[in-house]
Amino acid sequence: MTIRTTDGDIAPPEDGYVLAHEHVHTDLKSVRDGGGRQATVAEIEETTLPKLERAAAAGVKLLIECTPPYVGYHPEAVHAVTTAAGIALVVATGLYKDEYQPDWAHRAKEAALAEWMEGALTEGWAGGWKAGFIKLAVTDQGVTDQERKVLRAAITASRSTGAPIAVHCPVGANALEYLDEMAAAGLDADRFLQVHAHAEDDFDIHLEVLRRGGWIEYDLIGSKRFTDDFFVKLIWRVLEAGFGDRLLLSQDVCGYLVDRDPPFDMREYAYLFTDFVPRLAVSGVGAGDRDRLLRANPGKFFSLRK
Repeated sequence: MTIRTTDGDIAPPEDGYVLAHEHVHTDLKSVRDGGGRQATVAEIEETTLPKLERAAAAGVKLLIECTPPYVGYHPEAVHAVTTAAGIALVVATGLYKDEYQPDWAHRAKEAALAEWMEGALTEGWAGGWKAGFIKLAVTDQGVTDQERKVLRAAITASRSTGAPIAVHCPVGANALEYLDEMAAAGLDADRFLQVHAHAEDDFDIHLEVLRRGGWIEYDLIGSKRFTDDFFVKLIWRVLEAGFGDRLLLSQDVCGYLVDRDPPFDMREYAYLFTDFVPRLAVSGVGAGDRDRLLRANPGKFFSLRK
């Protein structure tokens, strides 16, 4: 298995931890309304480097930067900051929700979008940064025609490159619809990750995604919206159902937010390991399962596999 980082292809980490869903730099203002802005490397370093260094000290070896193009995508700067912290980096191609996509993406045919994603994964962007996975997002109220077109393009790109597809998809019904599209196109559900699955209240849908061969991610650990106990209980339900090999954990920390004032997230990248993992251990989750959830599983999902 191979993970495509900004420094080249590597084997999945054999020790330490993987942060499966974080943001070092993002701008959640639509490009149609003046979004897509970029801070300088120095500005990003000031707010995020100390936090990343603390994460590295806690054992983090690899960070998955889940900011796709056109929502503050800044791989060169993010690479500089994570490298300074001693953490390997994976960046995305793909597109966020319909309303955040640029006009050219709305005009483009499915084949052109697939070629654009494939190019990012195999040839890289200007500056040489290659993407290692495809990041998409679904409008909560239901999949739009534009999002469906982008998904079909992503399926084509995934089939040709082996790249996984991670989808911002807090509504479980939308995740099942995406799995339907992938099945119809002949793409293995193993290439699909439902991001923010914890936000779906119906646990049966969590299990349905898993039964169909997809992955789910609980990734707002350490936030004020959900308690640690909430996540511990969810994790135990997945483990008891026998799907501990298809669950990822992360925090969705946003290091530098161009659209916010002040432009930083108060949370720590290291929290998952310094605070939450000990709670998991106290609850009875063994060392083997903790290693699987925080290293082996993300290493497997984010590997390129045709």
